[in-house]
Amino acid sequence: IGKCIFYQKVMPVNPEQLLHLSLLQNIQPTVTKQLVEFVLSDSVNLYDLREADYRNLGISEDVAKKIVDGFQDFAPLDAEYDLLEKNTGITWIPFGHADYPALLWHTFAPPPVLYVQGEPAWHEGPTLSVVGSRAGTSYGRRALETILTPCIEQGMVIVSGGALGIDTMAHELTLRHGGKTVVVLGSGLLRLYPPSNKKLFQQVVESGGAVISCFPLEAEPIPWRFPVRNRIIAGMSRGCLVAQAAQGSGALITAHLALHEGRNVYAVPGHFDDPLSAGCHSLLQEGAQLTVDAQGILADYPTAATPIIAQQPIVFEKKSPQKKVEVVEAGLAGLCIRPKSLDELKEETGKSENELKAELFDLQLAGKVEQDFSGLWLKI
Repeated sequence: IGKCIFYQKVMPVNPEQLLHLSLLQNIQPTVTKQLVEFVLSDSVNLYDLREADYRNLGISEDVAKKIVDGFQDFAPLDAEYDLLEKNTGITWIPFGHADYPALLWHTFAPPPVLYVQGEPAWHEGPTLSVVGSRAGTSYGRRALETILTPCIEQGMVIVSGGALGIDTMAHELTLRHGGKTVVVLGSGLLRLYPPSNKKLFQQVVESGGAVISCFPLEAEPIPWRFPVRNRIIAGMSRGCLVAQAAQGSGALITAHLALHEGRNVYAVPGHFDDPLSAGCHSLLQEGAQLTVDAQGILADYPTAATPIIAQQPIVFEKKSPQKKVEVVEAGLAGLCIRPKSLDELKEETGKSENELKAELFDLQLAGKVEQDFSGLWLKI
């Protein structure tokens, strides 16, 4: 694929600037998101902006200078294009492209670009993330086999981080049952981590799944990149299953990010004195769903045999919401003028928990309601 020819045919905004933006150093995710939204909403070319223009957007003088200086340096962009041309099995998807994961669009700080090796398997069915300890034991394996197997058989796409332990178990279990799985790396696709899982990653790709990253192709697996990776795992999945997570672990971070994004979190309990279960027990105290089989997950995925969200490219001019969402909002969003729990909404509407979760999910994607850290729903 020549530099941007394919994407220019799909998107009215030149995505080259999004790739360039993703290569800039020391730019906070919130600033990146602001710039992405600015580009998409007003068809702005970031290369044309001066420091004063960025400051008018509320961006600090130091950061504005970094952005302007970064956009004047095309060496990193040219180097990235060279790597992409040499590694033909890797593609990149800019924010706004039809293949960008729909659920990730609506998160706190979606990355401007995703690098992909394989197929966009998140189109194949509803996505469920699985996280847990790198020191996962036979107990964690049994838990995954019991809980995940029916989910995989119902067509769910399993998303995890490719790490040793629970992540690896989840990917391997999915492959064994003929399912699709997505590996989200905390490094570039040319710096696969952990190296010992290279064969597993290749099997994921060969089975119709994908290995993806938001980092430049040769980015090293340094510590700060893994929380960013965790945000993507949580953001591109409707639910998050946590098995064997210690306090303060990356898995627990992912689960909290999922809660913050209003996603369902399912925690597998363990022995009361097992450090690998302490994080799961903490999540249960915070309102996660106690999970010992697949029933609770399947109940939250009533259309597991088909994708939860129909993928559509972003349309850059503003459109009114679909009629379905408008009808839901008229009743349900209006009830959330003050924070409401799911139980309160069940009592006020007479609807089942599954009906409410589906409607609240639609409203959340439409940007009409949000869920706070305590699990209460509030109209935006």
